[in-house]
Amino acid sequence: MPYAAHRYCGKAGCHNYAMPSSSYCVDHQQSTAHEYDKARQGEFEHEFYKSAKWRQAREWKLAAHPLCEDCLAEGRITPATMVHHIKELRDYPLLALEQSNLRSSCDPCHNKKHPEKGGTHDD
Repeated sequence: MPYAAHRYCGKAGCHNYAMPSSSYCVDHQQSTAHEYDKARQGEFEHEFYKSAKWRQAREWKLAAHPLCEDCLAEGRITPATMVHHIKELRDYPLLALEQSNLRSSCDPCHNKKHPEKGGTHDD
């Protein structure tokens, strides 16, 4: 079985390789999660992203659309690692699990949409 291609760290400006089971290098694996938690507002979002319903919806979306939809639109083939809410969760909580409101995304594309979050959690 071939090896997976190396990926760069998802932290903006970092040129280190990501860990095999993560989107971030060793230096940014813990710090970005903490920064994201500080930037995220509201108990609802915090609890939602830990819920079994979100994990199930996320897994379904990534299985149904395993490639980044933004990259595909630009002619690139990139594995999706995140699921993005098109209409933000805090503004449209009733659309939180609607598949039509979810978009498969790679870390760099997700970071472009949410640079303040560092892309460490799906949204």
